[in-house]
Amino acid sequence: MELGVIRDLQGQATAKSGASKQCSSFLEATTMTLFTISESEKASYGDQIDRFLGDDPFLKQFLPIDPATRDLLNLVKDGVLLCKLINIVVPDMRILHKTSS
Repeated sequence: MELGVIRDLQGQATAKSGASKQCSSFLEATTMTLFTISESEKASYGDQIDRFLGDDPFLKQFLPIDPATRDLLNLVKDGVLLCKLINIVVPDMRILHKTSS
């Protein structure tokens, strides 16, 4: 689908949902689903991630998360952050296995 069409759809969906300029929206292209996260939610999630994973050797290069940017949205894309958060909640569960190379 053409980028302009996707952006138009995203704008229409944001307007219908009542999302304000205090929100970040992103469109999941494969399903055409609009997700919205408020700036205060981004800040809160970022603070918690920084607090719990700030010393993680892999994530250290991405932290602290700046809520004014799309850093949080970019960081969750590959699933590594989710796995690391699950490892904190359930320490005995090995969700993420890294092999040394």
